[in-house]
Amino acid sequence: METKEEDKDKKLEEIIVSLCEKGDLSSQTDQIIKDLKEIYEGEYRHKYSKITTIILNSTRDREQAFMTLTQNIRTLKEIQDDKEVESIKPKLEKLYDRMN
Repeated sequence: METKEEDKDKKLEEIIVSLCEKGDLSSQTDQIIKDLKEIYEGEYRHKYSKITTIILNSTRDREQAFMTLTQNIRTLKEIQDDKEVESIKPKLEKLYDRMN
C-alpha cells in the first residue's frame, strides 16, 4: 500500500512527464494547478533527484523535454490574479529555479 507521500510523488511524476511533452497547456492549466495544489498542500517537498530521473527517462530528446518543461513551469508560475496559483507559487519558483 502506498503512502500519501508516494501517491504525491507518483502524481507529480505524471505532471512532470506531461509538462515535458506538451507545448500548449492552455486547455489543461486549471487541472494542472489543481493537481499541484493538492500535491504541495502540507509539508510535501519534491525531490530534485527524482525529478531529474523523470526527465531523463521521459524521452529520448532530453534537451527538448527539459526546455519544454522549463517553459511550461514558467507559464504556470506567471499566471496572475489566481488564488490557486498564489498558494503554490513558492514551490513552482523552487522547481523553476532548479531547472535553470
